[in-house]
Amino acid sequence: MKTLASLMLLAATLLAGTPVRAEQVVRVGGYDVHYVVIGTTFLAPDIAQRYGIERAKDRAFINITVLRNGVSVAAHIEGIARDLLERRIALPFREVKERNSVYYIASLQFSDQEHWRFELKVTPAGSKEPLAVKFAQQIYVE
Repeated sequence: MKTLASLMLLAATLLAGTPVRAEQVVRVGGYDVHYVVIGTTFLAPDIAQRYGIERAKDRAFINITVLRNGVSVAAHIEGIARDLLERRIALPFREVKERNSVYYIASLQFSDQEHWRFELKVTPAGSKEPLAVKFAQQIYVE
């Protein structure tokens, strides 16, 4: 059975040869916040259905994983995405637990080759103050 974790590893491997970096991580406050933004058509239809993700050429999938000392930790994540016109889109992240890992997923509608800036507030379990995580990504239609 394929899991989201194995698909994210596959996506990172596939993206290594594209203009997107395979390892995308922001290190802040003793945590590593890993992220990947890919088109939802990379996801197999059964996986997308299992996680309630709409597969379409104009939909991106955002996956966030928070690690401390290499171990996945639970967190509360709030986020927005901004395009070059400063349009602000809220990103309602959902938690997905698989075995010993916790992921946070959201989706975003986009146009081909569109640049997006992501701003997240990541509050790891047990922390009182959120970590500010920012990154930018250009998204392509497959």
